[in-house]
Amino acid sequence: MKTTLKIILVLSILTLLGSSCGLVTPPPNATSATVEITFYVEVPQDTPQSDDIYLSVVDEVTGLDFNIQDHALKKVRDADKNIYQVTLSLPLYTVLKYRYTRQSAAILEHNSANEPVRYRMYYVTGAGETRDIISRWADVPQNQDTGQISGRITDQTTGQGIPGLLLSAGGRQTFTTANGEFLLSGLPAGIHNLVAYAPDGKYHTEQQGAQVAAQSNTRAELSLTPC
Repeated sequence: MKTTLKIILVLSILTLLGSSCGLVTPPPNATSATVEITFYVEVPQDTPQSDDIYLSVVDEVTGLDFNIQDHALKKVRDADKNIYQVTLSLPLYTVLKYRYTRQSAAILEHNSANEPVRYRMYYVTGAGETRDIISRWADVPQNQDTGQISGRITDQTTGQGIPGLLLSAGGRQTFTTANGEFLLSGLPAGIHNLVAYAPDGKYHTEQQGAQVAAQSNTRAELSLTPC
């Protein structure tokens, strides 16, 4: 790697009413407090202009191929790049799991290793926006320089590394090692939403933007609060 971009991300828990550490996010209902999140995504330059782009919300409980909710995106006018957007109304404290598709949701986004993107994550803590970058589509070859995010996640109380956390950014996923280290490689250059998620529900979900440069490493040191 040519350079190292170091980001110290010390994340504290939100204490707003309704925040929880449940393993499964409750489904939306009539009494759920909702906020609007705008998703912007940069698609590859060789994306067919005639194809529709979708944000596909997936359900890991029933299976990623079932109960998919597809939301059509619109191209952003006057954008320098191929940027699309969609605004969704989502329940507070939802951990949204989603991926991008096109052509009536038949073609999945792939990562730089030409593997299907399992899902991305976004933690809803309030109204806002997030930006994603698609590495490539399943049916369109794509060669590009990539960078990576590496770092260590520690318990804010003890300072010890946290094993078994799921890290997600740019359509890539990995788990922390026994001492809390992680590496997410093959990320296209740009800003990515880095999410730390505890599958066992012992820590609060947190997220932070991370700038990635081609052929470079972005260092991320995160400190999470136990439930």
